[in-house]
Amino acid sequence: MGIENNYKLMDFLSTSGGLEILKKGMDRKPKHFENFRSILNHKTNRKFSPSTISLRLKQLIKLGALKRTITETKTGREVVGYIITKKGIQIIKFFDKSEEELNLILVSEDKQIDFQKN
Repeated sequence: MGIENNYKLMDFLSTSGGLEILKKGMDRKPKHFENFRSILNHKTNRKFSPSTISLRLKQLIKLGALKRTITETKTGREVVGYIITKKGIQIIKFFDKSEEELNLILVSEDKQIDFQKN
């Protein structure tokens, strides 16, 4: 198995919007589609398109990282909501821990790398 096969899941999860959507749900409260519209792409500093958000929500549900629910608004209208699952929380914790460990490996205590600068 080549290296290109070893990181498919990590590549998918780190695809634009995936982790950002999961992080938005870390408070474990139901989120609606509009709640995700304000998320900025950490690479471009722009908002994600509605089609990207919709696609990522579907993918994260299929993966089991999000659960689709029906919630009721204050006026009694039913709307679709999304709640992070235990698996989704574990994914975020994994990526956070991996980032910390990579920093320990690559960066000395007195020096930080600014990946935004060329």
